[in-house]
Amino acid sequence: MSDGQVTLDSLLAEVDASPDSFEANQAASEQYFSLGELDAGLPYLERALALDPTYAAGHNQMGVYFFQTGRLDEAERSFTNALQNDFLLLDAHFNLATLYQQKGDYARALSFYKEVVEASPGDSEIWARMGECAANLGHGQDAMVLFEETLRLNPADLNAAVRLSNMYLEEGKLEAATDVLLALLLHHADIPPTIHFTLGLLFEGQGQYQAAMTHLRDAVIADEQNEETFYHLGRCARFLDKGEEAVAFLSRAVKIEPGYAGAIFELGQTYYDLGQIENAIVAFRECLRVQAGKREEAAQWGDPMDEAEDVPVYNALGYCHLQLEDYDTARSAWEKSLSLDPDQPDIESAIDDIPRPLYQPVSLTIDD
Repeated sequence: MSDGQVTLDSLLAEVDASPDSFEANQAASEQYFSLGELDAGLPYLERALALDPTYAAGHNQMGVYFFQTGRLDEAERSFTNALQNDFLLLDAHFNLATLYQQKGDYARALSFYKEVVEASPGDSEIWARMGECAANLGHGQDAMVLFEETLRLNPADLNAAVRLSNMYLEEGKLEAATDVLLALLLHHADIPPTIHFTLGLLFEGQGQYQAAMTHLRDAVIADEQNEETFYHLGRCARFLDKGEEAVAFLSRAVKIEPGYAGAIFELGQTYYDLGQIENAIVAFRECLRVQAGKREEAAQWGDPMDEAEDVPVYNALGYCHLQLEDYDTARSAWEKSLSLDPDQPDIESAIDDIPRPLYQPVSLTIDD
């Protein structure tokens, strides 16, 4: 028999000897609750509260019981009773805040978390929870400040780092978002591949394509079926003038997701850069086919899509045919583009610059 069981047995013996003893019932209930045996401890807790209705810690513990059994309204009443008897009981403030956060009442949750953080300003978890509440209330600036404090106290807080970096991203602060995630790498030996993927996008957005590829490669090692990662690897390789490598990455993206129009278009652009004009034309025409299919499918669901997405594809096709000196097809592609978006002075100029025939056919009419 363990020491814990001996202690519990002795406590129960005390209750049997003195059933109206507040102290004995309190001790028995606390022992059961510490062992996670809530149902077994409940009768002793109820007895202790009946003997002393001002037992604040007991009301709080009763709230924990109700909370863990899904009876949130009763839990709220118990936590409130605890604070009415002892407003300085931090556990009750924390538990009420947690309850309100779970119920989606973020403003009330914040008010109770503030009571806790004033007493425990070094507790990073409270700052993080406050950040979540502020973010859910749409108070972006407040949330950023709260998450910044969270990371100052605990630089390894993965969730806070991700939330803060995403907020920086929404404000266009790419460098700040990058710094947050890079700092996270120092504190995690094995971070989720999504962090590497996000860092790849951040570096790509800042034009640091080699650094982007480093993180995107780490992401793709963890998930070799993520077409988005291969797509961005292809884009970065293309911007680094690594055309053949870009083709390999983009082709892999399309193999994983044949309907990935963006990757198909980027593949066509890469072929064009490499001077492989025929391959580029095939890719661009496939892109048009895929986009037309998606529009047709959307229309069947009553969700029409704008054909304007085809404009850059027709423009690219026009330049491909211009390279092949197929001027009529180039003109046709550009005219189709202008029919979808007339405000394209550069395309109008390109049409005007198409070489004209050296002679015009002449029709002779012979008078009778």
